Amino acid sequence: VGESTLKNIPVTSASSAITGRLAGVSVITSEGSPDATVSIRVRGGGSITQSNEPLFIVDGFQVSGIDDIPPTDIESIDVLKDASSTAIYGAKGANGVILVTTRKGTKGKTKVSYNGSFTIQQPSDMPKLADPYGTMTLYNEKAMNKVDGGNIIYGEDQFEAFRNGSRRATDWNSLIFSDHSPQTQHDISISGGNERTQYYIGMGYFYQEGFFKSD
Repeated sequence: VGESTLKNIPVTSASSAITGRLAGVSVITSEGSPDATVSIRVRGGGSITQSNEPLFIVDGFQVSGIDDIPPTDIESIDVLKDASSTAIYGAKGANGVILVTTRKGTKGKTKVSYNGSFTIQQPSDMPKLADPYGTMTLYNEKAMNKVDGGNIIYGEDQFEAFRNGSRRATDWNSLIFSDHSPQTQHDISISGGNERTQYYIGMGYFYQEGFFKSD
């Protein structure tokens, strides 16, 4: 996965950026929150009791993960998943190796780069909730069949209250979930140098809201 692909993907981490882009590599998000932990598996898991995490190498150094590296600061991501990984890294590479090369300064005039994006996410599907008639009918059936100690009986007057509008149903989806989630990303880098010294400075800001309303 090259630099041109990574910098154009509005994601929270480099792990998320390689989702579905490398053959034999599975990227799984542990939960639905924006900052959820991402788990990477190279050719599946080979152990039930031991860790199946691959070996992460960033610029030649072994690290515990790559979630804290901004995707725009990465030049390329390579995966070793066959005998080549164990031949180079031994037993540590048994679960595959993720090689990350970050961007570096180059000789020349100072260069300032900016990359930004703003995205609106919308849920593709929302939980389906029963209407008042369906809910009351299910409670009545539960009580009549004595399921789990059901003892609530809704009468015809309560059904009629919803029919004539004296009682209104609560749309819990609209109270709990938002119909959109804004996401914004800003990355700026400064690079340059001469024959003796090169420098690269990168700064990033990422913000994403979830679909659960906070108020």
